[in-house]
Amino acid sequence: YPPLEHTDEGSRRICRKSSPQVYKPDRAHYCRLLGRCVLKMDHFCPWLNNCIGFYNHKFFVLFIFYAAALCALLLVIMTPTFARLVGQIDDLSIDLKVEFRVSLTYLMVCLLTIGLFGFLGFHTYLLWLNYTTIEFLEKRGFNPPPGHINRFSRGICRNIQAVLGDNPLVWWLPVRWTCRGDGIAFEANPAFIGAMSKGR
Repeated sequence: YPPLEHTDEGSRRICRKSSPQVYKPDRAHYCRLLGRCVLKMDHFCPWLNNCIGFYNHKFFVLFIFYAAALCALLLVIMTPTFARLVGQIDDLSIDLKVEFRVSLTYLMVCLLTIGLFGFLGFHTYLLWLNYTTIEFLEKRGFNPPPGHINRFSRGICRNIQAVLGDNPLVWWLPVRWTCRGDGIAFEANPAFIGAMSKGR
């Protein structure tokens, strides 16, 4: 696929921050923490101490999903114990240290579950629309400017396949068997191509 992003002169983009200077494909960005250009860069994750990009985007999404599911499971398992302790709060024979530890752990798991499900929801939204976090911020968030067209969106199913792979049976597995593309060229949204040709 031909590149959609060019310099003002119409030539291919070069990453001037990289050493040596290299070709900067569509959706690539320079990561100053890694000191190199990252293909389809989403963001730098401090929790993983790595950039999320073309080659590990699926693993990042699955990491959030697994962590959110595990926290939800812990919440389900801990709720009866927490409810029993709260019901016995007036009982003087109860060990206050145990009650404090269980209550604090339950509260932390609640907060972590809420945060992870919010994060999972945001990245699911980006996945459905085929945005990276950087592209989402460049379009000004949830309220894009009038006339904005996502240049790389190909419909929800194909957008998900672009990250998780072609086979839905292995979407939930941390394997990279059927991922399409090379991270350098991307299929363009026909509506965006049409709008570009009308603008010329």
